[in-house]
Amino acid sequence: MPATTFIDSALLQSLLYCYLALSVYLSLRILDFPDLTIEGSFPLGAAIAASCSIHFGSPMLGAVLAILGGYAAGALTAVLYEYVGLGKLEWHCRCNGALLV
Repeated sequence: MPATTFIDSALLQSLLYCYLALSVYLSLRILDFPDLTIEGSFPLGAAIAASCSIHFGSPMLGAVLAILGGYAAGALTAVLYEYVGLGKLEWHCRCNGALLV
């Protein structure tokens, strides 16, 4: 593989992952809310897009459904935080307790 192809591939991947890093920083440092939806919705969107590409043969449909899946994951987190009343510490304790039981 030529060096230019390797460098181009590395730059493209880093441009994709910089949005993930910025969203984690925004959530953890600026908003001070340990929102793990970011880490979960990124692979969720990739899985939805890959499944749609394989089963339906349409990458554009997969991209649209991946965006909607990320929206649904974020909306569920917002509903649990705002309307159900799960605070930061309660959210962390209940999630970890559910995994340990």
